[in-house]
Amino acid sequence: MLCGALAACQAAPRGLGVQLAHNPAWQQGQAVVAGAPVAYAWRAGPGPWRVYVEGDGNAFTAQGRPSLNPTPFQPVGLQLAQNDTSTAPVLYLGRPCQWVSPTALCTPPVWTTQRFTASVQADYAKLVAQLTGGQVERLVGFSGGAWVAYGVAQQLPQVPVVVTVAGNLNPNLINRHHRVPALEVAPWPTPRRDLSLTMLWGAKDTTIPAPLAARMAAETVAGCRHTQVVPGTTHVKGWAAWWATHSATVGAPCGDFPASRLQGGAE
Repeated sequence: MLCGALAACQAAPRGLGVQLAHNPAWQQGQAVVAGAPVAYAWRAGPGPWRVYVEGDGNAFTAQGRPSLNPTPFQPVGLQLAQNDTSTAPVLYLGRPCQWVSPTALCTPPVWTTQRFTASVQADYAKLVAQLTGGQVERLVGFSGGAWVAYGVAQQLPQVPVVVTVAGNLNPNLINRHHRVPALEVAPWPTPRRDLSLTMLWGAKDTTIPAPLAARMAAETVAGCRHTQVVPGTTHVKGWAAWWATHSATVGAPCGDFPASRLQGGAE
């Protein structure tokens, strides 16, 4: 179904294939988002899909300059997808130009100044709908991929649940904290009041420190929401192991949410 949803289903880039080589259940393909190539992978299964969106990856060098290749050194989004222990089908979406061979379409603005634009958000929504047939159980976004996941869910009313992991839901707030120039960020669509949102934050995360995580949690609108600080996790470390234990149960539709979680809080 995934290949048939797109005009062309291309061979996946070698880097992603290496990451998935130990698990033959995964298949790979490539699509286009905002004019740039996006690698994806999936694991078949019964029922609606669980969709994972990768973080920003290697967008900038340690010196703050745009990198030459945004493929993540630590692909936490991919690790979460691979550690999903449910029986549901799983779809992993890279971000533009991650995992792909260099092309003329892949220039630094794609993974730096243009990564949070309205066209990116709209094209991911279309891609998720195409690749899943509109049957989505939940969207999971890591870091900057959380912004994508939350925005896509606003445009796809059939998505009941969003889970963000070390999520950057306010890119320019985080940029100001790290003294990075502001960039174009699409405004949120009208928030869905029936959306269930679970926000997971790392107790040792210095990329998105606790005060900023709390602010983003307070300003992000959903029908029911829950905030959880996960001990021992940084921005990139500890999540894969934690997810292997909790992936089958974390996040729930609003109708199944405990009353104590409707206004948020921490466990």
